[in-house]
Amino acid sequence: MKYIVPKVDAMLCKTLFLKQRQELIEFGSIIELTDDKLVEIKERVTDIEPDYELLLKKVPFTTVKGLIHLPIIVATIGNRVDSAEVSYEYDFSSQKWEEKNIKEQHTPWICCYSSTERIYSSEYLMGIEKLHQIAKQLKRTLVIVSHIESQLPYFKSHSLMQEIFNLYLETYKSICINSVAREEIYQYECPLSERNKFNEKRMIYTHKLEAEVKLLIKKCFRKQGNELLENKSQMSLYQDNFYDRIPLSQRIYVPLNLLDDKDYSYYQELGLKTVCVGKNYTFIYDERQKIDSFRQEIAHHVPPNYMSPILTPALIQKEEVKPLKAYNQVSQELKYLGESVYIGIIGTKGVDYRKSYLRNESGTTRIACMWEQKEGNEGIYYTSNQINAALALSNPGESVPLPASEEDETLILQIAGGKDEQYRGIATHAEFIVAKINKAPEAINRIYGGVEEQEGVLMPEVLVAVHKLMELAQLNNKPIVIYIPYSTNISAHDGSSIIEQMLSQLARKQNYTFIMPTGEEGDKNHHSILVSDYDVLNKVSLQVKEQTPYLVGIIYIKCIQNTEFMLYPPKDNEHAIKLERKAITNREKATIYSTGLLDDYNNGSQYILFSIENMTPGTWTIEIEQQVATRGMIDLWLSQQQLNPNVTLSPATPFTTLGSNATTDGIISVSGFDGQNFVILRSAGRGFNWNGITNPICVSRGISVLISDDRWNNAEGTAIAASTLLGSIACLYDKWQVEMGEPGANSLIMRNLILSNVYQFEDVTYPDRSQGYGVYQLERLPQVLATPID
Repeated sequence: MKYIVPKVDAMLCKTLFLKQRQELIEFGSIIELTDDKLVEIKERVTDIEPDYELLLKKVPFTTVKGLIHLPIIVATIGNRVDSAEVSYEYDFSSQKWEEKNIKEQHTPWICCYSSTERIYSSEYLMGIEKLHQIAKQLKRTLVIVSHIESQLPYFKSHSLMQEIFNLYLETYKSICINSVAREEIYQYECPLSERNKFNEKRMIYTHKLEAEVKLLIKKCFRKQGNELLENKSQMSLYQDNFYDRIPLSQRIYVPLNLLDDKDYSYYQELGLKTVCVGKNYTFIYDERQKIDSFRQEIAHHVPPNYMSPILTPALIQKEEVKPLKAYNQVSQELKYLGESVYIGIIGTKGVDYRKSYLRNESGTTRIACMWEQKEGNEGIYYTSNQINAALALSNPGESVPLPASEEDETLILQIAGGKDEQYRGIATHAEFIVAKINKAPEAINRIYGGVEEQEGVLMPEVLVAVHKLMELAQLNNKPIVIYIPYSTNISAHDGSSIIEQMLSQLARKQNYTFIMPTGEEGDKNHHSILVSDYDVLNKVSLQVKEQTPYLVGIIYIKCIQNTEFMLYPPKDNEHAIKLERKAITNREKATIYSTGLLDDYNNGSQYILFSIENMTPGTWTIEIEQQVATRGMIDLWLSQQQLNPNVTLSPATPFTTLGSNATTDGIISVSGFDGQNFVILRSAGRGFNWNGITNPICVSRGISVLISDDRWNNAEGTAIAASTLLGSIACLYDKWQVEMGEPGANSLIMRNLILSNVYQFEDVTYPDRSQGYGVYQLERLPQVLATPID
């Protein structure tokens, strides 16, 4: 005789009865036992149930018309229906599947029946699994309309079979409408025990099946959004009104907790896709709907709160100058020129490999490899041989992709190590490797960024690119210096997020160094210090120059409790929007989203993430009211200039305006310096970090740096300053390999070598919020390379 056991006991049954017939279903197992084995197995399993008989009765369901707008597939379980609208038929007893009438613009209908009008519970469960597989293939939500009845009174309303069935409904977010006699409904809805408490929202019992079935289906769904109407916050992995706006079909990255006790294979066995960026650093990368369906299994293995800020690059400002015959970044030949060292770069456009300064004297490329992301950690590699073959063609872009427009990545490589007859960079013997990543998905960009920034990316994809470049360097046993231009304002500005911690650990590995500019937010008025040890600011204004489709902001609070943050639109000083409360509020044609006060489990602080859609021009105000007067820290940041060109804060401060990645411990963060006027670039992001740690590490020349891109230009920006360090450290790695050998250096060692040679002004106390530990002077590099390492 057949028996049903839960999934937890399936392997045990397999161990005890290898010779017995066993059919595995997703949430349980069906085994066949002789009477002499039944007693033995009952002592070893938590539950066991005989394969009992079910009677299939008439389902008064005759048409799917009126349900076309819903993203569903309807399965009726009962009698066989002779209708032209039936798309598929499934016979439980024979497990025969037959396609009938498949029509586009038609709600699929599966008629499930038995030629004998009777089936066993095991056959029923196998059919349920089949239905969910079909619904998954069609990417539709399964709605089951059922009229069955147990022939055994004991299993009529509660059974192990029904518990397993409920797991299918809960996991796949499907629903089942059951036809039950009116006087018996209470038996189904009244649980016998906590374990038998079925999901009421997904199990619906009615005695008016014919009259109510379509109405019930429509009530369960919202016409726009393709989502169940039931308590949405209980359905999603993260219960905030930013995350809940992400489309269910959108693929998202969810990082696992550092040192998670589950191997990535655990999540793959659940059916979730993963992306690994190192041995202990893994992301779940799948559709939001699918991730949500496994929230119970993964909730304790992922961060308690979700954040997906949009990162933008530090940009280069250019001003055309008179043509020159030739230009050298360094006035004299260097002792070490980056031999056997890689310079890596990440961007969304790629690199123009046709440029003469990225080639050898023979005309062959100095680019060892280019990786172009397709999705997640999957992509295409273009080797130096393929690039050389493309260069021989009249149209190279047909073989190896070229940037569609002028890009900064090529210019950064020119400064760091380019060389031709007209131009000489720094590490002119280094090779280049390039990672081209995808732009942020439109939906994520809209929710967490706002403006349709063409170069906006996600931090997990930056980390994927970093890992790909590191893999390439490791494969060829060469050190690599990687330029990462991307950052965001929507962060704690202390390098504490899980992804920043991953980056910090990778930077400590031998033969790898990461260079990051501080960004251009120093003069954009996007940061205000509301409370500090020195002052308390009770009110800050958001000055809106023109209609703004979207603004994102974040408030960070340390060591302060019971504080209210009241947002007032223009011309309304009476009706406050309390940002510390989770809410969606409409005011003056604008919509304000606030996550409410959340705990940051990475640094122990609290924060509020908020956004304003359709922000009207004028002065918006945030007032702060502390119930208990205490001194701690409260900071407010608005999203960066590329995402927010129209809204500024008043009063604002230029400090703690480094991009998020420049605050990461272990990397080399660089700001821009004007050597002619002995000042920091006005736009350059400034430190310290929010937790007081020194960043930037140093400043370097960031203005009047010549570049040649079909014409001569003076370049300016923190990206230019970072490119100087990029080439210099490539030369230092060359020196290290020759003079020190293995083990190789890393970001921390290279940082120390740089800092031991910076220039410090006598009237400045170091470390300084703007200069870090001093000014890196490229003209001193020849002397540094000629001096033996201690």
